[in-house]
Amino acid sequence: MDINTTVCATGHRPKDLPGGYDGNKELQCTIDDIVHSMVDIGYMSFISGGALGIDTYFADSVLIQRAFVPWIDLVIAKPFPSQSSKWPAKSQKKFNEICDAADLVVNVSQDPYSPAKMQTRNKWMVDHSGLVLAVWNGKEHGGTWNCIQYARSQGKRIYHLNPNTLYTYNL
Repeated sequence: MDINTTVCATGHRPKDLPGGYDGNKELQCTIDDIVHSMVDIGYMSFISGGALGIDTYFADSVLIQRAFVPWIDLVIAKPFPSQSSKWPAKSQKKFNEICDAADLVVNVSQDPYSPAKMQTRNKWMVDHSGLVLAVWNGKEHGGTWNCIQYARSQGKRIYHLNPNTLYTYNL
């Protein structure tokens, strides 16, 4: 994985996204278009944190692109091995399907769960990427905000998508 051709994504969980747990087709299509553009300009590896919400949207977009461009890689960076163990059965099934389709699944930390392991996972993703796709609603708190702040401190390029407006720009 070449850091200069690797993108990671950070973003909100379903409760903070338009459409909530039912999903949002417009948001998914916008992420599909962004990933397609990233592949077109030479990005080859894509890292998802594997969480519900944006991480899943992003992984799905990469898998769609990989059907047409088989040489791109999907990496799932799990904060700890049992990440999905307390999720609803439908979400666990989807997560397992994504992990099975991924080129690499990395457990960044070991069990058990702790909130700090989410930030450790985010730092790992940023450290292994040259570009961060931040699907962020502008609220300056929470895991997505912390990941953006860390990416800024590391001098990473950040491409912002507001999930409420679908407006994009560089941070």
